[in-house]
Amino acid sequence: MSLSIHTNSSALIALQGLNKINDSLNTVTKRVNTGYKVNDAIDDGAAFAVAQGLRADIKAIDAVTGQLSNAKGLIAVANEAGTKTSDALGRMKGVLAVLSDDNLSSDARTQYNAQYDAIKAEIDGYISNATFNGQNLLNTTTAVKVVSNVSGGQLTITAFDLAGSISTNISSAPANAAAATAALTGGFSTALTAVGTALSSFGTANTQLTNQVSYLKAVSDATEQGLGAIVDADLAKESAKLQALQISQQLATQTLGIANQQPSILLGLFR
Repeated sequence: MSLSIHTNSSALIALQGLNKINDSLNTVTKRVNTGYKVNDAIDDGAAFAVAQGLRADIKAIDAVTGQLSNAKGLIAVANEAGTKTSDALGRMKGVLAVLSDDNLSSDARTQYNAQYDAIKAEIDGYISNATFNGQNLLNTTTAVKVVSNVSGGQLTITAFDLAGSISTNISSAPANAAAATAALTGGFSTALTAVGTALSSFGTANTQLTNQVSYLKAVSDATEQGLGAIVDADLAKESAKLQALQISQQLATQTLGIANQQPSILLGLFR
């Protein structure tokens, strides 16, 4: 190779090699620092576009899961109030059984009537306070629809107007034994059945919601894994590359320094 003071081919070649090493080093350093092999569209446009789509899917799943969890909260409150109502109706049935006795004294009847009215007020409180996020499944017949998937599918939660049923079928304390007997086989029985139907429905709805939440979490986990396969860096591999490139950079820098000294050889020819 000829020597020239205008063009140092060796230095140019060495510089090109150093630039390539520096570019690779920057890429690897970025991967090690961020943990991603695809940080943006510059790294890999197609892979980044797919990754962004998967991230959007994960966010949508999280949003739907949040709505389903809210619905589970609504059902939990309604179920608790319904269970308390059912328990109270059980106690009320015992009071009615006593009140249906013709031989009950006037004073005792007064006391049991007071118990009956107290239980009735207790039941009314359970139902009226069964509100979650502004909704109450026990005082309306309007069903609640909740988004169940990212495609906009919905699950329907049936509501039960137990407030109306209790008001219609359970009045104030019966005036006498005959009225108490009639209540046991009539309106009271109807109200008790309504509460049981509501509780059964809430149990079924809760199972549906629980299963859907579990499914969506599984889908989200699988999507996360797929996203990771696309964008996550192999840090062990990148760390090894980083060390190798750092050594290569040092050697290339030394090589460039040596190449830059070659034109000085020409000075010796003129001494």
